[in-house]
Amino acid sequence: MHSLHGTTEGDGGWLLRIRPSSRTGRLSAREHEIALHLAQGLGYREVAQCTGLAPATVRNHLRGIHAKLDIGNRAALVTAMRGRPARSNAAMLRSATPWAAGT
Repeated sequence: MHSLHGTTEGDGGWLLRIRPSSRTGRLSAREHEIALHLAQGLGYREVAQCTGLAPATVRNHLRGIHAKLDIGNRAALVTAMRGRPARSNAAMLRSATPWAAGT
């Protein structure tokens, strides 16, 4: 879901922007996928294996996730992602986390 935000500009005009209603809606599909993995307790290397990325790339995405969600640690990420379903490839995400099989 999205919402419309308006601000005034210096010349007296208005600037209207459509923004995601939730903070996590600001994440790209890849950032969302990585955030879900990290929030579920996977480490950088495990997320890299699941996504086909290098661990350094996962860390770079995490910096962007922290900036977009205005958070600074993994505990805040877990809280932000709580109850958020995967946007796509839900079955792939579940199968990529073998530790979650018993849940």
